Amino acid sequence: MKKVFYIIFFIVITLNGFNQTIAEKYFATGFGKHQNKDYNGAIQDYTIAINNDKTNPVIYFNRGLSEYLANYYFKAERDFYQAIRLNPNYIKAYLYRGFLNLDLNKYEKAIYDFEQVLKKEPKNSEAWFNQGYAYFCLEKNETAIQCYEQALIHDSDNPEIFFRRAVAYYKLHYYKDALDDFDKAIYLDSRFVDAYYNRAICNYKLQNRDAACKDWKTAEKLGNRRAFDMRLKYCVDEDKKNPKVN
Repeated sequence: MKKVFYIIFFIVITLNGFNQTIAEKYFATGFGKHQNKDYNGAIQDYTIAINNDKTNPVIYFNRGLSEYLANYYFKAERDFYQAIRLNPNYIKAYLYRGFLNLDLNKYEKAIYDFEQVLKKEPKNSEAWFNQGYAYFCLEKNETAIQCYEQALIHDSDNPEIFFRRAVAYYKLHYYKDALDDFDKAIYLDSRFVDAYYNRAICNYKLQNRDAACKDWKTAEKLGNRRAFDMRLKYCVDEDKKNPKVN
């Protein structure tokens, strides 16, 4: 299961340095279309704005964001790069380029982008979390856990962070630590189906078969079809081999 902690949010960005120009007009209409999820329309308007002002990083960033959400990843990558070239301290551009690099499986580049964010905003839990996920994908689980710990310092009530740290603990065979974090994720979100499913695997590994079967039953009720198969496979015949965590 690959579930990345993306918090996509929109910031009303004004072009304070602009005169009342064509660029400003099309930036405003593009922003409106973006808010209405007309990303292709927004891209068209932002392009007109850029054609009339190629020096403002905000327009490139906003077009990149629309392209990103429209799944035009390589175009978005180009625009985030241009926004950063025009403003090397553009934190949001680094952050979203990091998200994009995760989607493109460019984990080393994602780590670099999130590191730039953290140099300026060391309390940015999104950057810590996603950097941790990038390290996890590179199978650097100890470093991933360190990043997740930093994320929890600044966002201690987020069940997704506990869940991802639990999976990293499991990969390192720290089963009791993993179980503790799955417990916390479920405490914070009682319908966190993947946490139930994976806590069951952890419990089974720790020879807590009854607890594992109970969690798979709960996961099944919450809509996880794999949980039925796991109960059938591991809760009927105790001699079955151990399951694998996601």
